[in-house]
Amino acid sequence: MKKYLQCLSLLLVLMLSITMLSGCGSNEKSLAGEWYNEKGKCLDIRSDGTWKLEDSYGTGTWKFLDDNETVEFTDFYGDTQESKINEDELGKYIDFGYYGDFYKDSFPSEEEISEVKAQNAVSINPFEGIKYELSGISPYCKISINNQGCSNEVQKYVTYKFDKENYANGETAVVTAELSTNTGEESYKLTTDSSNYKVENQAEYISSVEGINISIIKDELDDWVTTNVATAVKNGQSGYLYSNLLGFDVRSQMNSVSNVKSGDIYFSSLKKNRTTNEYDQFNMLSFTYSASYSGEFATGNVYCSISAVNIIKYPDGTIKWGVEDPNNYDFVAEGSDKSMENCISITIMNKSDNYNISKVEG
Repeated sequence: MKKYLQCLSLLLVLMLSITMLSGCGSNEKSLAGEWYNEKGKCLDIRSDGTWKLEDSYGTGTWKFLDDNETVEFTDFYGDTQESKINEDELGKYIDFGYYGDFYKDSFPSEEEISEVKAQNAVSINPFEGIKYELSGISPYCKISINNQGCSNEVQKYVTYKFDKENYANGETAVVTAELSTNTGEESYKLTTDSSNYKVENQAEYISSVEGINISIIKDELDDWVTTNVATAVKNGQSGYLYSNLLGFDVRSQMNSVSNVKSGDIYFSSLKKNRTTNEYDQFNMLSFTYSASYSGEFATGNVYCSISAVNIIKYPDGTIKWGVEDPNNYDFVAEGSDKSMENCISITIMNKSDNYNISKVEG
């Protein structure tokens, strides 16, 4: 019996030794070969226990430590470092310290790396929690992005752009999201890269007088005309040699004004292919007037165009206008002393290159 137990123990030891040797041989076989880092440098690990790093001096030695997983590399000068055979989605590699990771047979291509990153990328929705802020007046509304309600990753790594600069009521903006290439160690992908946003219920510069109650403007204009005529006469009687009568400088000490008559009305709207950077008058409703004057040194007639500029219609139907501020309700007046036809030509029709001009009927 004793002899039997001794034989059994010997058999177990022999089997364990074979297993350890077999494992060591397997690792040695897996380690031997050519390994490459990102720069294409070759680490040649040989089955005879030596290694050579491309462009380095001399040949080193290597061996497995007792755990049969950790490899000790000793260089030509006797310095040592430890590493292991690691493996990821791109293949087997050795972390060789200062020189980086070396992959077996070849370093992964950019396409392979990109594919793996894409597979492992974290999905983020660039439009979840986003808000759009509108400013300006239609058709020159601008849209800005407020991403405070979005995830931290979206706020850090996503930018947005619009399909154009300005929008009108009823138009739909196409918003494109772009993922930054500078995301550090992390890898992300967008669940979608575009979204739509409809512009509506914004104040707008009118492009026609259809549906607009111009009597609101006319009432203000009547007051303006009355005040202008009274001021011109007052200045003349006070000794002024020049008086502005309905937008025309009458070069005479004015005594009286008569025959103030309204004429045709014209509407002008800035053409869509003109930019707001070039023009500050987007539309104008021009009322023509004529008047006669009697002065100390001369008498005559004036023919004038008096315009409400930048007329805005608000969502509640309110109408406002003004050269610089829609709350001013002011007017621009220009005139001629030749004829009404001349006045219309030099103050209204001369803008036809940049404005769509139509006569207001009725």
